[in-house]
Amino acid sequence: MKTNRLNYLKRFALLFPILILAIFAQTPDANIQSLIDRKEYFRAKDSLAVYAGQLPVEKSLYFGAILDNVFNLPAISNEKIRHCLEFSLSDTLVAELLKTKLNNDIRMNDYKSATVVTDTLLNRYIALLDSATRTDIANDGK
Repeated sequence: MKTNRLNYLKRFALLFPILILAIFAQTPDANIQSLIDRKEYFRAKDSLAVYAGQLPVEKSLYFGAILDNVFNLPAISNEKIRHCLEFSLSDTLVAELLKTKLNNDIRMNDYKSATVVTDTLLNRYIALLDSATRTDIANDGK
């Protein structure tokens, strides 16, 4: 009886991690977003390279644009944003892309485009922005 219990515990110990992974496994896009949210940009970039083929095109472009911005590639980031905005996206994703574009435009000294993006964010997506972000965007656009 003691041997049966021990065998049962051994099997359970081997299967438990697999069960946990199955229950709490993240999709590739949720995993990449989580890494970006935690500012683990190098890991996010590596994950994007691994899973890019499994993601919808718009998600791959979205993550690529965010990461290119982080790694100070504003022109490439803006090109990905331009392509990404051709897809039907949620307002939340569009607002995130526009905030990234604003940051890119300022880095590239393209203040005319930054002003247009600022106006769009403050007029069409203001409900999605917290008060601190609204203030920052309004100040950046001046």
